[in-house]
Amino acid sequence: MVVFVGAGSSGDVIARIVAQPLTAALGQPVVVENRPGAGGTIAADAVAKASPDGHTLVLSNIQPHAVAPAVYPNVPYNPMRDFMHVAMVAEVPLALAVSAQGPLQDLAQFVALARVTPGGLRVGTNGNGSSAHVTTALFGRLAGIDLTHVPYRGSSAQAVTDVIGGRIEGAMPSLGDVGRNDRMRVLAIAAPQRLAGWPEVPTFREAGYPEMVVSVWFGISAPAGLPDAIADRLHHEIQLALARPERPSCLTSVS
Repeated sequence: MVVFVGAGSSGDVIARIVAQPLTAALGQPVVVENRPGAGGTIAADAVAKASPDGHTLVLSNIQPHAVAPAVYPNVPYNPMRDFMHVAMVAEVPLALAVSAQGPLQDLAQFVALARVTPGGLRVGTNGNGSSAHVTTALFGRLAGIDLTHVPYRGSSAQAVTDVIGGRIEGAMPSLGDVGRNDRMRVLAIAAPQRLAGWPEVPTFREAGYPEMVVSVWFGISAPAGLPDAIADRLHHEIQLALARPERPSCLTSVS
């Protein structure tokens, strides 16, 4: 199972949560292989060109399968034609986060500070052309502020580390990447409404930005041409994995 982000990121964790029960169900190891870089297109391209025998899968995602084809001029695959999309496994909203030790307490203060900061505030994402990059640019346009995009390779983990260390002012990770880190303060989430697990965190909508609803979705895909019998077996076993009571709440069974 090829993963487009680095080890320890939310995508990597999701892949491993799915891989473990698949290993037991299929009777053979499901190995997670991290291939970050180029907005996820390296991992996606490797699987698009693999044999459609069910032995090579990819953690598909909004980044390499939706955003990258729109922002990169020469993506070497077609996200619809070159893949068999087997199952949807998770949906996690993006979030704007700052250091908990800093002065910013809410989104209005972030916008006000950006307006008086030459060049705008620095916001880290998991790379150029990523969904977080596009979302950061969208927020800057909606708020009428300049934001300096700081790309990191393949994961938001380093962006979070640099926010904590004071090297950049903010980050736009998925909520799963910032989690319950008590050194970070989540100013807003790009969800339609507040989440049960984070009832204290407002949405961008509440702050006056109704267009800011952006979720990072994750699925399992295979090369195009995968036989229907194999696709059906994989879909069935993934659904059983998602139905386990101990699964994280971000993973949801989708038929």
